[in-house]
Amino acid sequence: MEHGRVRFPGIYCLLGVILLGGLAGCRTGREELSPVMRLLPEREIPELGLVAEGQPAEYPGKRLQEYVFDGVYVPMSFGFRTLAAARYRDTLDTRNTVLVEVYELQTPLDAVALLRFAHRNIEPGSASVPSRRDANTFAFAKGRYYVVMRSVLMASERWDRVADLASSLARRIADDETGLDRLKKLPAEAVREPVFFVRTERLLEELVTLPPGGGFGFHTADTVALVADRADAAGRLALIEYPDAGTARAAAELVRGAIGKAWSRWIVTHSGRYALMFVRHTGRCDHLDVARTEELARRIAQDHP
Repeated sequence: MEHGRVRFPGIYCLLGVILLGGLAGCRTGREELSPVMRLLPEREIPELGLVAEGQPAEYPGKRLQEYVFDGVYVPMSFGFRTLAAARYRDTLDTRNTVLVEVYELQTPLDAVALLRFAHRNIEPGSASVPSRRDANTFAFAKGRYYVVMRSVLMASERWDRVADLASSLARRIADDETGLDRLKKLPAEAVREPVFFVRTERLLEELVTLPPGGGFGFHTADTVALVADRADAAGRLALIEYPDAGTARAAAELVRGAIGKAWSRWIVTHSGRYALMFVRHTGRCDHLDVARTEELARRIAQDHP
């Protein structure tokens, strides 16, 4: 049987094209299960009428590309360590399958960040509480794990049982919120939830429109960004954190040079180790936008030197 192949963010893919099997090179012996493999549900889940098809599989490190059909850079960009995946046959509806994926990331912040990025078009909720992220997906992030359960054809009345299964899995993961305070560098009163965290410029470009020819230069692992809509919903803020003030200033000046002096949708400023960009959803920025962006940058640099 062919390896499971999905697109990522694969939250919206059809499970009918997913096959999981062929485990050459993957760890599968239950007596030698890794911590992430132990988090997968049992092979039979009677209360849901589910039976595992084939053996569960683990895809550590770069082996993820054997499982993810497209967009492998997404989990890799969030400190990906390994993935445990299992596919279940629905004995109550032979058209249906359920896929369970447990991603282990480097930090709890990476797990929450991946959850928010993968489900970025869904109304945000508590990351650690298993909840329905769309019509066919349950997901949550707890500790350094991001967990997804998806099914295309499961009847709505059975989703409550999927919620119970997800909650049971979540209880087996220890609470750990290390690093989540980093999301608060964008003050709560200045932005709307959710606040996104990214480690690469490629993902930043998927969350916010950069000016033509302007890039912020994510050249080191210490360069990261927070992105969120401004509190008034007029536009989006991107806070880029650099290892030092000189790099932040140079990056901001480079992007400002790409924008030019004329009023536009973009404002870019810097303060301390941070560059801050505001981009209006529609229309052009005005003097008030400039003042608000510059003041916010100064405040962030002062509160988080």
